[in-house]
Amino acid sequence: SMKTIGFVGSARRNGSTNTEMKKLVAELSGNDESEIIYIDEKNIHFCIGCEYCRKNEGCSQHDDMEELIEKIVDADAVVIGSPVYFGEISSLTKVFTDRLYPAYRGGGKSRFKGKKLYLIYSQESSPEWYADVRSVEAKYLFNFLGFDIQKVYVNGVEVKH
Repeated sequence: SMKTIGFVGSARRNGSTNTEMKKLVAELSGNDESEIIYIDEKNIHFCIGCEYCRKNEGCSQHDDMEELIEKIVDADAVVIGSPVYFGEISSLTKVFTDRLYPAYRGGGKSRFKGKKLYLIYSQESSPEWYADVRSVEAKYLFNFLGFDIQKVYVNGVEVKH
């Protein structure tokens, strides 16, 4: 079992993203510490592209992201769950992932290097849909940030990643 933190990019507490999140976090953490964070309950500003984090530690914006990045660094496993809108992660999830940029230190160095990541996607269409978008996200977002993607679930079904 692993110390696990989950991030839900849906505002629907009874929706499938949250249902799958609760199941997976419980499974991964076992008796270890776990926490589920609802992105819509946090004060997270969108990235303004100021590049402060390229020259300094952290972000020019002081909001809840500072604490959330530390929680990720501190966890053994991270789960990010999002509904899929127009083939992509929700805007709530996107604001959160954009603000993970300060953890990237350039030249492939990241505070998330090797961190185990599990992804949950919920969509109206069958799990095969949007595999191309997910692979782009994996390459240019999650792997770029140093995450080691363990498993990807779409509508509760594990898919190839």
